[in-house]
Amino acid sequence: MSAPLQSRARVQTPRADAFLFKLAKHFAKKVPVALGSEQAQIEFAFGQCELLSQDGGQVLLIQCACPHARAQITMHEVLASHLALMSRQAPLELNWENLP
Repeated sequence: MSAPLQSRARVQTPRADAFLFKLAKHFAKKVPVALGSEQAQIEFAFGQCELLSQDGGQVLLIQCACPHARAQITMHEVLASHLALMSRQAPLELNWENLP
């Protein structure tokens, strides 16, 4: 079995805490979510995702692990589309970085 594909995106926003909370609460309606004050772990069928609020709530860090490339694409699309919906007034973009 091969190692999961890992990726991350950092989003500069003064509302990192709010976006973390909104995303976690939204996804918790459909998939298992563990939510803390500055982090959330989300268990999708296509992989795992961790959301972290960093730098005093100024940065939202999203880290993902997926079993294969198609699952990683799905993960990125799901997170990007949901974050776009939640940040309509000031749209945020996710720039993904693949990790070794």
